[in-house]
Amino acid sequence: HSTISPLYSPISFCGIPVGTLQNKLPDLSLDNMIRLLSGLPLPPFAIRMCPPLTTKNIKQYQPLLAVGTSNGSVLVYNLTSGYLYKELSIHSCEVKGIEWTGLNGFLSFATSTPNNLGLVRNELQVVDLPTGRSIAFRGERGNDEPAIEMIKVSHLKQYLAVVFKDKPLELWDIRTCTLLREMSKNFPTITALEWSPSHNLKSLRKKQLAAREAMARQTVVSDTEQSSLESSMISLLQEAESKSELSQNISAREHFVFTDTDGQVYHLTVEGNSVKDSARIPPDVQMVSSLRSGRNVSFRVLDVDWCTSDKVILASDDGCIRVLEMTMKPACFRMDEQELSEPVWCPYLPPPRASLALKAFLLHQPWDNKYSLDISYINYPENENIKNMLQEQLYSLSNDVKKLLLDPEFTLLQRCLLVSRLYGDESELHFWTVAAHYLHTYSCNKSLTIKAEDVVASQENWISPLDICYDILCENSYFQKFQLERVNIQEVKRSNYDHTRKCTDQLLLLGQTDRAVQLLLETSAENPYYYCDSLKACLVTTVTSSGPSQSTIKLVATNMIANGKLAEGVQLLCLIDKAADACRYLQTYGEWNRAAWLAKVRLNAEECADVLKRWVDHLCSPQINQKSKAILVLLSLGCFMRVAEMLHRSLTPDCSFLYSLTCLSQKLIHAIFADYARSLKSLGFKQAAILFATKAGVPGKNLLSELEQQKEEVKE
Repeated sequence: HSTISPLYSPISFCGIPVGTLQNKLPDLSLDNMIRLLSGLPLPPFAIRMCPPLTTKNIKQYQPLLAVGTSNGSVLVYNLTSGYLYKELSIHSCEVKGIEWTGLNGFLSFATSTPNNLGLVRNELQVVDLPTGRSIAFRGERGNDEPAIEMIKVSHLKQYLAVVFKDKPLELWDIRTCTLLREMSKNFPTITALEWSPSHNLKSLRKKQLAAREAMARQTVVSDTEQSSLESSMISLLQEAESKSELSQNISAREHFVFTDTDGQVYHLTVEGNSVKDSARIPPDVQMVSSLRSGRNVSFRVLDVDWCTSDKVILASDDGCIRVLEMTMKPACFRMDEQELSEPVWCPYLPPPRASLALKAFLLHQPWDNKYSLDISYINYPENENIKNMLQEQLYSLSNDVKKLLLDPEFTLLQRCLLVSRLYGDESELHFWTVAAHYLHTYSCNKSLTIKAEDVVASQENWISPLDICYDILCENSYFQKFQLERVNIQEVKRSNYDHTRKCTDQLLLLGQTDRAVQLLLETSAENPYYYCDSLKACLVTTVTSSGPSQSTIKLVATNMIANGKLAEGVQLLCLIDKAADACRYLQTYGEWNRAAWLAKVRLNAEECADVLKRWVDHLCSPQINQKSKAILVLLSLGCFMRVAEMLHRSLTPDCSFLYSLTCLSQKLIHAIFADYARSLKSLGFKQAAILFATKAGVPGKNLLSELEQQKEEVKE
């Protein structure tokens, strides 16, 4: 157990792999999340709200919003919780419109890019939401035709109107996916269409009920009575029954209105496959409210729909979906007011200052004899509502996390890693992961100031290296091994000359000359690079370490670099074991990442450290200003004291304080303790601030006197 990093146990990421009875924490991966709050895709997108809430669907209703994206998928969001309910990959091109056929399904259409004739491929799919199954609604139709401009589903979900750009309207039966009617070529060009909620379904159902009762009476009459019935009555009843078998098969009469290019309003009636022109209505519309892009509205509306009877939902080109009141004012609510199915840990719900206080409370509680998750007893000068909000956040933590936070054997490094994950702080997560790994690694070598050349001997004994996702920050031997495995995989999968050439270049840089020569000799005689590759194979095979040979190759490499052939010159320098010179040339020409990569795979630990330290100086320069990356590189080099100094100068008192507890320097630690005490004072933790001010030596005396004076004023 002593050789395994406590942060990289096979059982857990932040667990304590010392004893079998100690607490473990499963990896905090996405699989263990309750629900993922997902953002919207990039615009443009089409939106459509599900059918409205009624007394009949109140038990199964969910406020679902379908969002069609530019990549052909449809995202379904629950507007009450804000969660992504379903993500369905349906189309091969941009979704142009969506229409719901009920609470459990919808129709969506997409159009491809027009060809030279202006024709497109139309995709109209009917989707079953619970299963995600989708089928082509129009069957084989859709190739090389005018683009669909809109689709509209009737109020009773019986009919579908499909409007094309330069083609007559199509009317479909949604229940059977059959074409009922295709309008004539002289049908008006439609600019807008909407179905009316009026229909004759109730009267049809009354007729159906009367027909059933009549048929029932007919079956119980006597034979003599039956013979006296007129044949016309029997046929009438049978016809009524056949037309009214079940309510879902009734073809009720529905109405839709549309406008043409001249602004004329048409009113049509649909019943079965019969379409009748009822009236032509002059426009008479009263505007309730409007929203215009301009000085106060910076976005452009892409799509709009009714969210409820008194709220509108807008999709805009800035990538947002907005819910507006009838007056076109935003209707919004706090995230903590959402109707969530269970408490959700989200430390960013409280105000920023309170969120930072919660983080300090979870990280370090040396002002008490034991760790606690009860913040009520802390002398925290905030109103009760804020304290209650923080306590609710603590209650929402899982039992596994609570158990670890209360475990006295859960180390400070592990606690920092866990809290950075809980807060979703990517920067701190990377810092503490790398810091914990190398602090543990170097502490196993009995010294935190180990020299670079001493590290090489112990690298082979590092059983648990840093995860390869950290790339350049990994141990040299492990990084080199991974790069060899990587180029071998690429070599197996190569399919053309360019791919082979890249593999050859990587093999030469990695020092794998024998395999590189084999690949060079595979170049066919027809290839224009055949002669060059053959000469390069001869050069690689016959290169020697003699003085004249080395001088000539180095001179050639230098001239090539000076004349813009940097990659070729670096390759030649690596052939004669001048990788250190190659790294310097790469850094001179601004190829810092390539220089670091080459140093990791070709140089010894001391030379590699020199290259990486020059890289750190470059990262810290005012022009680049990537100090967080520089700190990670320094951690990988074991320069822990320099990291502490950089953290102290970067005005991150909490991080520098917690880090300094692992590698103390008396003068530096006093300054860091004083800064941390001031930070705790600003958050309201006076008891903790007094504790660390007393440990800050001379820098903490003034702060301590301020805190004591405030304490006396409170008593008075």
